[in-house]
Amino acid sequence: MYIICFRRGSIHSFFRLKSQLLRMRIEDILRHPLSPLTVCLPSIVEEFLRVAEATCLFSFPDSDAPVGGLLESEHSIAFGGYQRLDTFFPFDPCLLKKADRFIRPNYVHCQWFKMHMMRLKKTNARAMKMMMSKSVYLGTV
Repeated sequence: MYIICFRRGSIHSFFRLKSQLLRMRIEDILRHPLSPLTVCLPSIVEEFLRVAEATCLFSFPDSDAPVGGLLESEHSIAFGGYQRLDTFFPFDPCLLKKADRFIRPNYVHCQWFKMHMMRLKKTNARAMKMMMSKSVYLGTV
């Protein structure tokens, strides 16, 4: 769900990936006993359902509740619900160590974050320079 939510642009730019995604049996995954829609963060569930509907990944049943009433994200731990599943499982440090070689080549840095960090470094360098010049000046008095 996370990949579909946040990397759909990359997926749709490659016809082969898009066709594989459409052949996946998403409904079976969503109806699995682990009930992924009930334990993920509500924001992820909403974005996933929005993307799935827009891209016709699967068809919703006639009822209002998506996938046969499985959208019960208020049961997730984020809302203090009873279904315990760590909502941040993709960021488990143990899993990241093992998956790093697969993730790193495809990792996308936000452009604004790079610019923010560069500005922050420049600001810190200027502040340090000013501090050093003041301390030298104060030391000569």
